[in-house]
Amino acid sequence: MEQTSQSKIGTAEIAVLAILSFILIWFSRDFFFFWDNIVQLAVPANYYYDTNFATLYLPDAITTGHQPFAGLYLALGWKLFGRTVEISHYLILPFVFGVCYQLLHLTGFFLSNVRDRWFAFAAVLGESVMLTQMTVLTFEVFQIFFFLAVINSYLRRNNLGIILFFCGLMLVSLRSTMTGIGFVIFIFLYQIVVTRKFSWREYLVFIPGTILFFAFLLSFYEARGWIVHNTVSKSWENAGRYASPMEMLKNIFLFGWRLFDLGKIIYLLLGVYIISEIYKTKKIDHNFLTLVLIAAGQFIIFFIMTVPYQNYIGHRYLLPITTPLIIAIIYWFLTPGRRNHYFVYYILPYTLLGYIWIYPLRIAKGWDAMPAHWTYYELWRDMQRFTENQKIEPDNIRTFFPNTATLHNITLADDHRRYANNTEKPDYVLFSNVYNESDEVIQKLMQSGKYSAVHTIQKGNVWMILMKKTRLINPNYSKKIKIDTNRFQ
Repeated sequence: MEQTSQSKIGTAEIAVLAILSFILIWFSRDFFFFWDNIVQLAVPANYYYDTNFATLYLPDAITTGHQPFAGLYLALGWKLFGRTVEISHYLILPFVFGVCYQLLHLTGFFLSNVRDRWFAFAAVLGESVMLTQMTVLTFEVFQIFFFLAVINSYLRRNNLGIILFFCGLMLVSLRSTMTGIGFVIFIFLYQIVVTRKFSWREYLVFIPGTILFFAFLLSFYEARGWIVHNTVSKSWENAGRYASPMEMLKNIFLFGWRLFDLGKIIYLLLGVYIISEIYKTKKIDHNFLTLVLIAAGQFIIFFIMTVPYQNYIGHRYLLPITTPLIIAIIYWFLTPGRRNHYFVYYILPYTLLGYIWIYPLRIAKGWDAMPAHWTYYELWRDMQRFTENQKIEPDNIRTFFPNTATLHNITLADDHRRYANNTEKPDYVLFSNVYNESDEVIQKLMQSGKYSAVHTIQKGNVWMILMKKTRLINPNYSKKIKIDTNRFQ
């Protein structure tokens, strides 16, 4: 790899990164746990906190099989500073700063011009999926930090750094472990494609992290009798099942869609152009190839571990692929001597489409990867206040994922009540376009006439509606509610 002479980060730049990180955390400080981060992070952390770290592994009924250390970290932080959503975000702050630092460090390795490397930094951090992860409570912040740190350590031949950061990468979550394996695949690809010489010594730095991961698997199996896929609880019974041929084709489509969704289609088009130029010239830049191979290693492992299974493929799961790809494409255009290379600066507005790109109601969206969901937290609290004022108990309100956890696990409040889930008994239904429900459910709620709107709120692209069974609506009260639910289609 060819390192630029301007790759070091100065004090002023560190200050800028620190301020930026703090702004991101301050802005999102009241964003409670959301999406599957509730069960993957909030539930474990609450368990450790409430039981005073009595056991390392959670009971089968509530564990997803991920490594426990992110949850342990939050629980320990809560013991020291208090258990609140805001404290949780500030506990994540060092890793948000770490992501920013490592990202600028990485772009600086390839781009000597200060303006260019900051542009590449902004293109990656400002991309919809990445930016959203910097504002929510999620595994991905830890994962991306360790991933970027491993890349930087490898590029700079820092073996100690590789060992330490790779250990961290292997212990964050199972997806993070996949990212670690993907990096080892990159080393293999690099030896085949670039050096054309196999060297087993390059793999020695990955042994400590691999040993730690297998130690986790062994101890987890000893404690629970299963690993990776929860074979005991019915909550995740489909996750480990193989997909049918048609489901695999659907997964392949979804995999590609998630890669270039939310404004990233511009990078697909630019990538096709770059490939055509490389084909014409028969030349490929070494640094560009390195970044592409890093992405290829991630693509291989995530494709193999997601497409064959009946499992959800989230936008954020593919960040280890899209991050080096975006840097590679921008680097290619900003290489000195490239014709009209600064036109790449104009791609940023296209990527911002991911902030506002909302599909119709009946198309499932990756809300956990979209800044458009940021208003959901305020709407949720407003609806909570309304139902409390109306004396409507949560167990009399039917709702949908991700709003089905206890209020304690969502907001960390000392309230263990929860909304009803998948039942016809409650008198009320709480629905939002964030909930990605099936066409059948949407049809029944919005157009069957069985439910009438009681209270609706909307901000930005997110809306929430509380409905009541029509036969229970007070005629005098319902006249005051003039809501056209067709506008939500």
